Amino acid sequence: MYAPELDALYQASAVSNDGHPSLSINLQGSTEDTVKSIVAASTEIDVNSLSPNADLFELGLDSLQVTAIAREINGFLSGRGKSQSIQARTVYTNSSISALTATVSALVEGRVPLKRGETDGQKIRNLYERYATNLPISGRQAQTRPSDGYVFLLTGSTGSLGSYILDSLQRDPGVKRIYCLNRGPNGIKRQEKSLSSKAIQPLSGKVRCLDADLSKPYFGLSTSYYKELLAQVTHVMHNAWKVDFNLPLDSFASHVGIVRGFIDFSAHSRFGAELFFISSISSVGNRVGLVGEQILEDWNTPEAMGYGQSKFVSELLLDTAVKEAGIPAVVCRVGQVAGPLSADGMWPKQEWLPSLIASSKRLGKLPGSLGSVEAVDWIPVDILGKSIVELAVHAQNTHKVGATVYHAINPHRTSWGKLVPSVSRYLGLESVSLETWVEALRESASNTDDLSLNPAVKLLDFFGKLAGKTGEGILLSTDDTLNASQTLAHLEAVKEEWMENWLRQWAF
Repeated sequence: MYAPELDALYQASAVSNDGHPSLSINLQGSTEDTVKSIVAASTEIDVNSLSPNADLFELGLDSLQVTAIAREINGFLSGRGKSQSIQARTVYTNSSISALTATVSALVEGRVPLKRGETDGQKIRNLYERYATNLPISGRQAQTRPSDGYVFLLTGSTGSLGSYILDSLQRDPGVKRIYCLNRGPNGIKRQEKSLSSKAIQPLSGKVRCLDADLSKPYFGLSTSYYKELLAQVTHVMHNAWKVDFNLPLDSFASHVGIVRGFIDFSAHSRFGAELFFISSISSVGNRVGLVGEQILEDWNTPEAMGYGQSKFVSELLLDTAVKEAGIPAVVCRVGQVAGPLSADGMWPKQEWLPSLIASSKRLGKLPGSLGSVEAVDWIPVDILGKSIVELAVHAQNTHKVGATVYHAINPHRTSWGKLVPSVSRYLGLESVSLETWVEALRESASNTDDLSLNPAVKLLDFFGKLAGKTGEGILLSTDDTLNASQTLAHLEAVKEEWMENWLRQWAF
């Protein structure tokens, strides 16, 4: 699903070679010393106390720093008289000091860098097998869930979708308590800020925010807090996940490990807590034809990017936990999340559609079609939050043969072409062919100093590849989902009024 966008992001981050590094780096030592110096100068990572094989992305490396590192390496190579250069992709796929050093050394010595021997399918399988080993087995029967209300453990509650999930959980009379586990200090302040920015009701007495580190034993909590969760929680809703379509599968290994941690938690919990995993349609993005509401076991199923592959591994891991360890689990594959229907809040501006709108205003023209992504089955984020809670709280999940699977997408499709008149009217833009718009965007790229004013330039190749293509996109069955969520079942196709609301919120 996201392959064109991923390629576009790689191309957008292609690094120029200006003949010398622009930062103050060590050029006198070994290649490893130079690489460490570049990483240190481009980030806040302490390379001197770092294991050579540590994943830099686990330590906070971001996309802007990746671009800086690639630029400095190219300057170093050019200074050595080498014509070869690297792109940001090289840093993403060689995400440790040792791997990056090996690649740069090969280029310095005129050798072709060795390619990793494993195929994507092998990597996916190896990661699955790593965490599927020794699944918990318990002879103890979970106690009957209390009749006075469910208790949820929610992750990722400070994000866009997580905030709306939390809002719906607070409003549900069948939920008596919610534990929000978020990384870092001052979780309650960040939660309050997130809710306030969207005009969502403030935290109620139902909610308890705990600062946690899900990758650590006991989720980084004290023994007493962890025991409290084991004794109280009836449902785990795991929504926290790193969203970066550039990163390779290896960089998501710790996230899959967290899923395994929740499997162990469920096995030891008093009520046999049900695991509700927020997945993505990219986990099945490589499938052709209608995708059913079921777990797929073909290693080639996910889209060719670490994000979707890690979601696929987690789905399969949960399915195995249901079958082998009796852990109750639900997988909810989510499609394109749009802005809220409410007047407050906003569709994040950095995503591809807001970027298209912002650049269209800059160019004075709007594409009248979107090629292969012409079909619109977007789901408003506030509607999605409510629907997910319905699926988790009210659905009847038997778990007889494996994990229950839902597809949270808009069941009623429309097209971009039907939305264009309202967008064109609102912004005062002429509608042109996608090919004409892409060419105008390409011509504007060389005159763009501030990408915030013309953000679609970063996705130029993505939009270029859409031109001349048509397609329905991935097709997902929703029969079980619509039976379990009345909100989704009654959701209308995206309308002009919704689009105008999002335009007002962006205020481009």
